[in-house]
Amino acid sequence: LAHDDSRKFLEFSCSLLQCRLPLREDIARLKVLDSDVKPHPRTKGALLITASLRNEAAYAQNYPIVEVKLLDKSARPVALRRFAPRSYLADADAIAAGIAANASLPIIFEVIDPGANASGFEFSFLPGPNLAGDLASGLQR
Repeated sequence: LAHDDSRKFLEFSCSLLQCRLPLREDIARLKVLDSDVKPHPRTKGALLITASLRNEAAYAQNYPIVEVKLLDKSARPVALRRFAPRSYLADADAIAAGIAANASLPIIFEVIDPGANASGFEFSFLPGPNLAGDLASGLQR
């Protein structure tokens, strides 16, 4: 509660001083809904990963780095890729504004198919654009 009171004071102060506070960040309040992985319809040897990202917080927060792991039958990772916000959102202004409170966003990723060993997948989130750098690297095996 004290943090919320401090935040309100800082937001008020920034409105007077024309400054901008960094967005809040609570990746535990981000959820993946309706996710799916299937062969890419147009690119041989690739997969299409779709999901809906939901911010269940009562405030806007940074878009996270989305980590996608492809798993084998024993739930061990066979491939991993991290997607910085700029790789799933083209609008820099939208990235700066963050994902709104209680909002959902469809996300689509294209990755190299690691083959028959991949039988499942898992999403996780890492802190957002401030630490994103160039993490949208190629698929690692």
